[in-house]
Amino acid sequence: MTRTRSPLAVNSTPPIAAPDRARQQPWRWALGGLGFVLAIGLAVRWLGDGLWFGQLGYGSLWWMRLAVQAALFGVGAIGSLAVLWGNLWLAEQLNRRESVALGPDPDCPWWVMPRAIEPRGERLVGGRLDLLPLLLVSGLLALGLALLVVHYGQIGWTAGREALPTAVPRLQPLLLWELLEPLRSGQWWWLALPGCLWALGAIAPRWGLRALGAIAALNFAWIGSQHWATILLAAHPSRFQQVDPVFGLDVGWFVFGLPLVELLEFWAIGLLLWSALLVGLYYLLSQKSLARGRFPGFTVGEWRHGCGLLGLVLLAAGISAGVACFDLLNSTRGAAYGAGFADIRVQLPANIGLGLVSLGSGVWLLGYALTGLQPRRWLDGRVAQPTGDRRPDLPPRLVAIGLLCYAIGGISLGFLLPEAVQGAIVEPNELERERPYIERNIAFTRSAFGLDRVQAESFDPQATLSAADLQTYEPTLDSVRLWDTNPLLDTNRQLQQIRSYYRFANADLDRYRLPDRPNPAPAATDRSTLHPTILSMRELDTTALSTPAQTWLNRHLVYTHGYGFTLSPANQVGAGGLPLYWVRDIGSGTDDTGGGILRAANEQVSQGIPLDRPRVYFGELTNTYILAPTAAQELDYPRGNDNAYNHYDGQGGVLLGDHWWKRWLLAAYLRDWQLLLTNNLTPDTRLLWRRNVRERVRTIAPFLQFDRDPYAVAVNLQSATDTDGFDRRSHLFWIVDGYTTSRRYPYSEPSRAGFNYIRNSVKAVIDAYNGTVRFYVADGDDPLIRSWQAVFPELLRPIDQCPPAIRSHFRYPIDLFAVQSEKLLTYHMSNPQEFYNREDLWQIPNEIYGNQPQPIQPYFALMQMPGTSQPEFVQLLPFSPAKRSNLIGWLAARSDGDRYGRLLLYQFPKDRLVFGIEQVEARINQDPDIARQISLWNRQGSKVIQGNLVAIPIGRSILYVEPLYLAADAGGLPTLIRLVVAHGDRIVMQPTLDTAITAMFGQRSPAPQAAPPSTS
Repeated sequence: MTRTRSPLAVNSTPPIAAPDRARQQPWRWALGGLGFVLAIGLAVRWLGDGLWFGQLGYGSLWWMRLAVQAALFGVGAIGSLAVLWGNLWLAEQLNRRESVALGPDPDCPWWVMPRAIEPRGERLVGGRLDLLPLLLVSGLLALGLALLVVHYGQIGWTAGREALPTAVPRLQPLLLWELLEPLRSGQWWWLALPGCLWALGAIAPRWGLRALGAIAALNFAWIGSQHWATILLAAHPSRFQQVDPVFGLDVGWFVFGLPLVELLEFWAIGLLLWSALLVGLYYLLSQKSLARGRFPGFTVGEWRHGCGLLGLVLLAAGISAGVACFDLLNSTRGAAYGAGFADIRVQLPANIGLGLVSLGSGVWLLGYALTGLQPRRWLDGRVAQPTGDRRPDLPPRLVAIGLLCYAIGGISLGFLLPEAVQGAIVEPNELERERPYIERNIAFTRSAFGLDRVQAESFDPQATLSAADLQTYEPTLDSVRLWDTNPLLDTNRQLQQIRSYYRFANADLDRYRLPDRPNPAPAATDRSTLHPTILSMRELDTTALSTPAQTWLNRHLVYTHGYGFTLSPANQVGAGGLPLYWVRDIGSGTDDTGGGILRAANEQVSQGIPLDRPRVYFGELTNTYILAPTAAQELDYPRGNDNAYNHYDGQGGVLLGDHWWKRWLLAAYLRDWQLLLTNNLTPDTRLLWRRNVRERVRTIAPFLQFDRDPYAVAVNLQSATDTDGFDRRSHLFWIVDGYTTSRRYPYSEPSRAGFNYIRNSVKAVIDAYNGTVRFYVADGDDPLIRSWQAVFPELLRPIDQCPPAIRSHFRYPIDLFAVQSEKLLTYHMSNPQEFYNREDLWQIPNEIYGNQPQPIQPYFALMQMPGTSQPEFVQLLPFSPAKRSNLIGWLAARSDGDRYGRLLLYQFPKDRLVFGIEQVEARINQDPDIARQISLWNRQGSKVIQGNLVAIPIGRSILYVEPLYLAADAGGLPTLIRLVVAHGDRIVMQPTLDTAITAMFGQRSPAPQAAPPSTS
C-alpha cells in the first residue's frame, strides 16, 4: 500500500512543546548561585583593599582606580556583547528560511537527523557544499576560532597575572603561525579544541555559539579593565620635547597615545574576527546541514551579512596597517634598532598602500552589504532579500579570489619585498645606507637611558704614587671598603642572629655622619665625619620556628616583629679579624619605658645613631599578617634565659575595634576564619598585612617598577620641622627606588628586561614600625612621572617634602646603574662608523670572588673623586675592552647633595696598557708568596674567600685593594685576615691597610683619628 502525503502537511509543522520550567529551574538556581558567589567574592576583595588603602591615606586612589576598571569592564562587556550577539541575532533572523518539513527518516538514528529541512522560495548565492567540502570548510572555521580562543585566552591569563600589563600583542599572521606549533610538531591532540568548537556549533549552533561569544566578550572586557593605566596616561599626556625624525611627532605620542590606539585596534579586530567566524559557523552548521549531508548555499541576506562583516574586518585591517607604520620606529630589521633604510623606503610605503587597499575594499564590501539589506522588513522578523529581487550579487568565488590576491600582495609587499631590498640593496652597502638611521639609534638610546647626561673625561693613570702624594687623599684611604656584604652577613648570622627565628636578609652599604668626639649637647661648631657603613636589619622569620611552634597564635599574635639592627664600619676591622660592631646585640638589661635596648660601641655612636624603638614590623621577610595589640603578649626580644614582651602601640594596619563586620570581611578577605574564632582581640587590635615592603609599594603604585634591593636606614626625626606624616618616634625606615619605564621610545634599543626608556623618578620611604608609605618625585623632568602626578596628585609628592634626615641617605639606585652600565658598553660610541664596526666594544670584567670567577657587580664606596677635596658616596663600575682584560673605562654615579644623580665616565688611554681587574687578579694569584700562603690556608678544613677587588682612583693613579677572608669549610665564620694592595707593578699583602700602604709607599704621616674608637 502506497503512503500519500496530504497537501495540508506540506507547510505544517508539529506543535512546539512549551518549555518545561520545572526542568529549567535548577539551572537557573545554579547560575544565580554562581553569580552570587562571584559577586560576594569581588565585593570582599574590593572592600578589603579599600580598607587597606584607606588606612594608608590612599583610599581615593584605590576607589578611583577601581571605578576606572569597572567602567572599562562594563563598557567592554556591553560593547563586545552587542557586537557578537548582535551579529548572531542578525544571522538567526536571516536564517529563518521558508522551509518544507519532510519528517523523520526511519532509516536514520534520531540523534543524527531528527528532521530534514529544505529551503523553499529562497534565491541562493554560491554553489552548494557536499559533505566533505562542508566538513573541510567548517573545520577550518573551527580551527580559526580555536586559534582566537588560544590567543586571546593567553592574553587574558597574562593580563591577570601581571601587576600592570604594558601592551597587547598585535594579531599578525606570523603570530597565528606560532600558535599552530603543536600541530606542526605532531601533537595532534591539539585538534581536540577546534573539534570541540566544531561539535558545539553542530549540536547547538544557537546557544552554543552565543555562550562562546559571551565568554569572548567577558575576556575582552577583562583585558580592557587591566589596561586602566593606558587609559589614564592617554588622558593625561606630557610632552617629551623631543620629535621623532620620521613623522615629526613628539615622543609623547608614542608613549601615551599609541598604546591607546593599539588597544582599540586590538579590541576592534578581535571582535570582528570573532563575529565573522561565529557567524560563518552558524550559517554552515545550522538548518541541519550536516544531517542532510550538504549545504545548499547562502541566501542573499546571509551573503550580504557575511560581506558586511568581511568589509568591517578589512576596514580594521586598513587601520591596523596605518598603526603598523608607527611600529616601524621600533623595527629590528636594520643594522641598528629602529626604522632603517628598508623600513622607511619600502616597508612604510607598502604599509600605507596595503592600508589604502584594505580601506577601499572594506568600504566597497560594506556598501554592497548595506544597499542589499532592507531594514524596514526587520520588524516582521524577516530581513532576507525578497524572492523577486534579482539585483546582481557578488559571487563568492570573486570574493575568495580577491582575498587570495590581497593575502599574496600583503605577503609580497609587506614582507618579501622589504627583505629582498634589505638583502640586495642595503646589506652590500649597509654602512652608507644605514648611517643616518644609526645616528638616530645612538642619539635616542642615549637619551632614553640617560646616557646623554654622562660627563666623560679622559683619565691617564700614572704609576707614580708616593707617600707624600697620599697625604692629599688621606680621607679616601681612610674610607677604603674592607668588608663585603656577603662575608659580613655570614658573620652576622652566627654572631648576631641571637635566636633561630631571627634572620638577616640583607646588608646595605650606606654612610652615616658621627661626631668626632662625645658631647651630650653638641654645639654648632662641633665637627663630624662621614663614615662608610654596613647596616643589616634583624627581622623575624616565622618559617624558621620549630614545627611544634608553628601555631596560628604564634605566627599571627606572638611572633610579630623583628628587633634592631647591626651597624658596622665598612673600613675597619675588629679584634680577631671580625667586623667591628658599632651597633650590636639585643640588650643587656631591662627597659620599663618602652624603648628598645641596643648596644652601641660608644657615645659618638649613640649620639649619631638612634637606638630606641628598634622594632621591625615591616621589612623584607614579613610575609604573614599579624594582629596587634591583643590579649596575647608579643615576643619583643630575648632577655637572658627569659623573654621580654610588648604590646604594639603604632598606627599601622586596619583598626578592627568592636566592628564585627570588619572581622567578617577581613576573615573572608584573608580566607582565615580564625579571625572570627579567636578570643584574644581587644578594642585596640589592628590587622597588619602586606608587611613586605616590596609588595607594599607594588600594590600602591603598580605603574612603577621597583629596585630589587630595598635598603634600611636609621635616622632621627625628633628635630625635623616637618615629618610629612611619619611618626617622630620612628627611627627605622626602608627606602625603595621606583622607576618609570616604557617600551615605546622610538629608535631606542631595549634593555635585557625589555624596556627602552627608564628614569629613577620616585623614592619610596616606608616606616618599619607603622608601615606609613610616602612616594617622593626624584626626577621632575620625567614626562611619565609628570603624567602620573596629574593622575594621582595625592600620591606623588615633591621631594622637598621628604624629611632631610631621610633624604641624606638617598643613594643612586643599583638597578638603574646596572642598566646604564649595560647600555654604555656599546653606546659610549657616538661615531656611526665605529658603532657599526663595533670597533670599541666594552665588557664588564670578571673577578675572583670566593674561588669562582664572576662579573663584577657595581659597588658603593666613600671616596674623593679626582679634583675634589672631600669624600663622597659613589657607586662604581670598571670596564674592559671586549675580549681583553685591561682597564678602559670607569663609571661613577654620585649620591650626595646637589651632585646626586650625576654620572662621570673616566676613559683611559687606548694606546697603552692600564691593568684591569682580571689582570690584577691574575697577578695576585700568580704571586709566589701570596699563592703559597693561600694554598696553606686552604688546607686543614678551611678556605680562603677572595673579596671584591676595588679599583680606587687616587689623584692620577689607581690603587687596587682586595680583602682576603678565611672561613672553615663547615659553618665557617669569615674573618678578614689579609689585605692585598696593588699599584703599578707592585703587589703587597699585609694584615692591615696601613701596613700594606707603608710596605708599598713608605711611612705616612699620622692622620687624625676620625672614626669612633671601638669599645667592643
